[in-house]
Amino acid sequence: MAAYIAETLPSVAGQIVFPPNYLVEVYKYVRAEGRLCIADEVQVGFGRLGAHFWGFGTQGVVPDIAVFGKPMGNAFPLAAVVTTREMPLRSRMGWNFSARLEEIRWRARRDWRCFDVLRDENLQQDALTVGTQWINDLRKLQAKHPSSAMCAD
Repeated sequence: MAAYIAETLPSVAGQIVFPPNYLVEVYKYVRAEGRLCIADEVQVGFGRLGAHFWGFGTQGVVPDIAVFGKPMGNAFPLAAVVTTREMPLRSRMGWNFSARLEEIRWRARRDWRCFDVLRDENLQQDALTVGTQWINDLRKLQAKHPSSAMCAD
């Protein structure tokens, strides 16, 4: 195994919440073997979880590498791979990135605007407010219909 990669709150199969400290334990074992921990934040990052801006924050871990995608560019094709400061030093081949400076400046101005909108429009707080109300409403339905397993704690 070279690395462990996982969505920090698996969403493709329908919001599967890891048990408390799950990633703490997984990351501990993976790193004990000298391997990398990679967080996939494509679906759950950028404040979508409300209480945490990044999904890995719900587990109290910091991955070696995090990958981000679709929501980052607000419909503009944009993705990112972010590493800890130590990561490039661990690579045997070194890291090589090449792009025209003007292209980088133009993209950076546009790309960071998405973060401004997240902050200025309080979208993370909106996600927390709406998500909390939604969960509360589902729990009321569950109490009314106990044979259903609509949501779990």
